[in-house]
Amino acid sequence: MNITMKLILAAVALFVATPSVAADLSLPPTKAQLKDIDKLAGAYWRCRDYVVEPFTDPAYEPDNREAKKACDLRDRLANKLERQGFCLYKSYNVGRPGKNRGDCNDLPDH
Repeated sequence: MNITMKLILAAVALFVATPSVAADLSLPPTKAQLKDIDKLAGAYWRCRDYVVEPFTDPAYEPDNREAKKACDLRDRLANKLERQGFCLYKSYNVGRPGKNRGDCNDLPDH
């Protein structure tokens, strides 16, 4: 296999492996994506209770651990949705990127 053929195959593989390039951004979200979007919003609100600084009340520690788990879930879901071609605005709202760089448009009603 010559070098030109290897470069062509590498370019095709890169294009196919890039979800934001390969995805049609005008398509409505799937049921699984809508589920992730709803989970993201719930995790965001629960994460707001997380206290980063050490505190002295041991009775609050289990609640703080749960809030930390919510923060971790929020971060994982945000990364997953961004890889699928979505964007986030106002901390927990999910939309589609606009034509102008930096814009994030609301999703159509579902």
